[in-house]
Amino acid sequence: MNDIISSLKENINVRLKNPLLGAFVFAWVFLHIKGFGIFLLVDTQEKIAMLRKKDWLFFDDALLPFLLSILFLILLPLANLLYDKFEGGWLVPKRLNILRAKNIAEVRAEKNYVKEFEYENLSALVNSKRELEFSAAELADIVDEIKNNCTMADQERVMQLLATTHKIINAVTELSSSAKNLEK
Repeated sequence: MNDIISSLKENINVRLKNPLLGAFVFAWVFLHIKGFGIFLLVDTQEKIAMLRKKDWLFFDDALLPFLLSILFLILLPLANLLYDKFEGGWLVPKRLNILRAKNIAEVRAEKNYVKEFEYENLSALVNSKRELEFSAAELADIVDEIKNNCTMADQERVMQLLATTHKIINAVTELSSSAKNLEK
């Protein structure tokens, strides 16, 4: 007896996995949802009475659910294909264009930020270079004045000061020439 019941269950499972039969059951339940809902909620005696009173009509219980199931099986995959075509052919490229434009705008903003940052640093460097040139020239003038007015005892210290001043002036000159190369 168990073998017959398990064989019957397997056969029902195989049949229900058939897309046409599954769509037919879905369509029939969809068309008779009120009666089906009541059938599920009542007790067994009333279910038997409902099944005995049911008038099975060819059009309502067989042909219409069959036509509806065919429509399900044809229109749903067709609608899915149309959606895939819509998404892949129009929506995805549109999204990619929006992302591309956004990325380009971000890159341009980043380049502008870097350019402004470099310009601010370069202008600060140029201002510092000018101030350094002026200070080095002033220092050279002061050292020359001290050299002309120094005594023999201070002569050695003035020479050290003069050598250091020349080193500073040479460094400023080298900085000025490299800055001019950068500006070009």
